Amino acid sequence: MITVEDLLRQAEKLTADTSDEADRLKTLLRRAAENAELMPNGIAAARAEATALPFAAPDGYDRAQFAPVAEQIIANGETAFVTNLAPGEDAGRFHAYDLQGGVGNWNSSPFLSLHLPGRSKLYRDGNWAARDTFAEEQARWCAGFLHFMANDTAVPQVIRDKAATWGLPDDEFGDSPYGRGFPHWLYVRAGLRLNGWERMTGLDQINVTANPHRVASFAYKHDSKEVTVWPDPDDATAVQVEGYIVGPDPTEPFDVSPKMMMTEPGTGMENLLVSNLVSSTSVAWSAIRLEPLLGMMGEVCGTLAAQCLSDGAKPVQSYDYTNLRSRLIRAGFNL
Repeated sequence: MITVEDLLRQAEKLTADTSDEADRLKTLLRRAAENAELMPNGIAAARAEATALPFAAPDGYDRAQFAPVAEQIIANGETAFVTNLAPGEDAGRFHAYDLQGGVGNWNSSPFLSLHLPGRSKLYRDGNWAARDTFAEEQARWCAGFLHFMANDTAVPQVIRDKAATWGLPDDEFGDSPYGRGFPHWLYVRAGLRLNGWERMTGLDQINVTANPHRVASFAYKHDSKEVTVWPDPDDATAVQVEGYIVGPDPTEPFDVSPKMMMTEPGTGMENLLVSNLVSSTSVAWSAIRLEPLLGMMGEVCGTLAAQCLSDGAKPVQSYDYTNLRSRLIRAGFNL
């Protein structure tokens, strides 16, 4: 297992090399180390304790941005602050996961909530400076939303009372650039992916056929967040949402091929292996993105790379599937 310390040591080994390529590798390694350490914390964590930090208003807070939320809450008859914690409360703006000792990771419900639909393209298409700016915008939005829900008199008192029992964890993220108690790092649910030799689609995961080069199998429903939100022209208290998908539970697992992890021969990228951001459509990615499959694909890439090196450093597109399959089975894969 490669640890954060391993990545940082690799970066330090390049310190004496001042070439542009070395600078690029140092940046990538350090970012990978930071990513590996901070990404699992998610975008929002809170706890119901007297010592929790209150949901403070961020710099530049403008309640007008969140006023439509209160209108929706009233129109929908919502009574929950956090869904899935109290029996009978099935409508709320947040979901709590992994709740232990009063501390939980939070996610959004499919309403106006912690997401910024339509803005994520700034991260996808931007350089690192633009991505950092977007992360700051996302953090301000989340902080403002939580503050509004907990304090604004337009929100029903029953929800504000429940919000008052929550706050940001006072003993975590003390040096966060977004404020104490707020996670350091943005959770990137979906980003740029490889345009590979084979591309998986959502339909491939529904109408499953056996792949002759199967190296892993997995099953999860399609689960995509909204990408666009706009006012409902017929209802001032409602919004139209595009892109939110929650598919039915799968009936059988889909197969993953190594060809999703590499480019087609002749493209000029003969020795590129991509373990996680594999070739797939956005819908298919929503079922691929979970850690169990990401871990399997990572081991597949490492095993395939070792095979190519042992065979004379041949291009990854020339892999021997029979040999690769045998290696994976010896490692514990069920193929």
